[in-house]
Amino acid sequence: MKRISLALTKLFVLGLLLTACGAPATPEAPADLLAEIQARGTIRMATDVAFPPQSEIVEGAVRPADTMCGPDEHTAAEMEGFDIDVNVELARRLGVEPCFVTPNWEVVIGGNWADRFDIAIESMTVT
Repeated sequence: MKRISLALTKLFVLGLLLTACGAPATPEAPADLLAEIQARGTIRMATDVAFPPQSEIVEGAVRPADTMCGPDEHTAAEMEGFDIDVNVELARRLGVEPCFVTPNWEVVIGGNWADRFDIAIESMTVT
């Protein structure tokens, strides 16, 4: 019985590995998203602006004139909070400008990003 259990476990793990390694890139996710982000010079990050102190819009903030962020995106100068700091540091290490989008929470956790943003690093509570 122990041998059968061990064999089934090995087959299950092997199946998971083969499934993960063999999956083709989907139309929504390019084969090399990092290269696309670096070529674009910006990374679109999702955040919930109604969740201070993790993330919120800075009242009266001035949008930098030299930003590469789109008109429907917020710059790091227009945002504040712990989640924002984490996202800004990630963008800095990638060598790109962080641009923040604010989709509904259901869109973020539902996974239906539809190329609206590249990443979502946000805080979440049980309630």
